[in-house]
Amino acid sequence: MIAVGFTTSKKLIAMGRMQSSICRAGVAGIKDVGPMLQAMLPEYLFSLLKSIGQTASEHSSKAYVVGGTVRDAILGRPSLDLDIVVEGDAMAVAKSISPADSKKIVFNRAFGTACIPLDDEVHIDIAMARAETYSAPGALPTVIPASIQEDLLRRDFTINAIAASIAPDDFGTVSDPLQGLSDLEIGLVRTLHDKSFVDDPTRIIRGIKYVNRFSFVFDHHTQDQLELAIWEDAVKTISPHRLTDELRLLFIEEKPWGAIWDLAQFCVLNSVWCYLTIPHESLPILQKLEDFEAMLTEYLPDDYSIWLARLLLFFANVPPAKIADGLSVFDLNQRESRVVEQFVLVRDESLAAIKNMNSPKDSELYGLFSPLQPEIALTLVALRGKKANRVPLQRYFTRALNVAPELTGDDLIEMGIGPGPAIGEILKRLRLAKIDGEVRTREDERAVAQNILRNLAEDVETERKV
Repeated sequence: MIAVGFTTSKKLIAMGRMQSSICRAGVAGIKDVGPMLQAMLPEYLFSLLKSIGQTASEHSSKAYVVGGTVRDAILGRPSLDLDIVVEGDAMAVAKSISPADSKKIVFNRAFGTACIPLDDEVHIDIAMARAETYSAPGALPTVIPASIQEDLLRRDFTINAIAASIAPDDFGTVSDPLQGLSDLEIGLVRTLHDKSFVDDPTRIIRGIKYVNRFSFVFDHHTQDQLELAIWEDAVKTISPHRLTDELRLLFIEEKPWGAIWDLAQFCVLNSVWCYLTIPHESLPILQKLEDFEAMLTEYLPDDYSIWLARLLLFFANVPPAKIADGLSVFDLNQRESRVVEQFVLVRDESLAAIKNMNSPKDSELYGLFSPLQPEIALTLVALRGKKANRVPLQRYFTRALNVAPELTGDDLIEMGIGPGPAIGEILKRLRLAKIDGEVRTREDERAVAQNILRNLAEDVETERKV
């Protein structure tokens, strides 16, 4: 189910609420999530969770697992990250935990947090229970030590404001002061107070993510506050770094179509910069893009960026003269910036070329797609909408992309062809001929190379006479 934007009807919200309650009946009454944590966490993480609770107790502190870990366990979703809150000295607890395979602990003493990476995909966050105040919209908070109840009050949504003790004497006991369990049962995403989206506008993006990930809906008042915050330009206060981080996470969701559609319907990115819009037929375009990626998984390079391909859709209407302004909205690395810039610069001409393709030869596909980064090639074909055809892409990646002549530049020099631009031109034409099956053997290539050289010489002579 997709949460729609300013045109959402109360009937749709009621339907979503009714559907959600059917599959989560009884969640509101849960008192102990210990068995759920054990069922949904890998065994080594569950053991580590109990060890952290024991360690905190030995430091006269009390530890809780909070937020997404608890939420996902209740929803029966696997979880690989542990978010721990400690009433007491969180830094001392973190220092006392030394999993054999952990890397160096990363401390942030200003926020009283420690991150323990276990591997490239799994990490543990340990933080002191704290309260937060915001000096300005979009600013990072000022923190002070607090109780677990006060800590839960600073969370983004009620479904993330649920804690479970991991202390040895009451492991799994739930703390739910804001009725997050009830909202999980009926499928609501609800903020904790009216200024939530103003204090931290990244919550707008995260809220959209949760609505679509879990097939939930915003409660009425939360949606009103979200729309008001966007209308009042709260999103403009998000730094490029934080905005980019949130979008990276959103765009790699398992099924991001609904969330991306909601970004457009709520005008989230459009409120930051007027040109960041997506085409009207965005949902089928996104689905085609995902189909292309699945079809070509084994042929795409290792640095292919799923999130970046989706970001390109928001640059589908950016004028080339405005590209620098568009790049300044985000915090992209060097490659990402180059891909976005190339996409905007070649977009219209390439779309016209794709539209005009009529039974193209493989060499023509190579000439069209080889200058483009793969994210651009897939996105451009997807943008062709109903007329998009996956066959040309498939032929390019599976047949044309990795075809190369056997002859090298050194081989051509040994044949008497002097160094210079002729070498590159001959190799280029040899590649295209081989892609189309016009040459098959090394001897074929030598004959074609000699013929190309003669033609080049004739062209030069003709130009000289003219």
